[in-house]
Amino acid sequence: MVSSTVAYGFMAAFTGLLVLVSVMDLRHGRIPDNVVLLGLILGLIAAVLQGTLLSAMLTGAGTFLGFMALALVYPSGIGGGDVKLAGVIGLILGWPAILWAVGVALVICGITGVAISMSHNPKRTVAFGPFLAGGAVVGFLV
Repeated sequence: MVSSTVAYGFMAAFTGLLVLVSVMDLRHGRIPDNVVLLGLILGLIAAVLQGTLLSAMLTGAGTFLGFMALALVYPSGIGGGDVKLAGVIGLILGWPAILWAVGVALVICGITGVAISMSHNPKRTVAFGPFLAGGAVVGFLV
């Protein structure tokens, strides 16, 4: 097992990474692979230290595959960066916290999408990465 100080350190590092992802997605409309890779490495190290590697990998893979299916069904709505980020968030949060993260992200993004479609600029797109990041923070807290 790992001490709470180390666990909080990993959560702080990953939260910083989520802020970076959010800014990049909002400004440039993409989530860089190298940032997601850093999150993956952090998540794997944390899972090994906590002794939850198998569970973390299964949750991460399941989340990745679920988002990949969404991206195949709705390619203009879910990008590859969102798919990879969701997998990393699943790896780090584990089960069942990933349900909170994805649920919060989908609900808040849906509300935002409806508000934008009712505005004067209904063709505007919404970056999903910041919503996933916000959902991940909620997942940390539950």
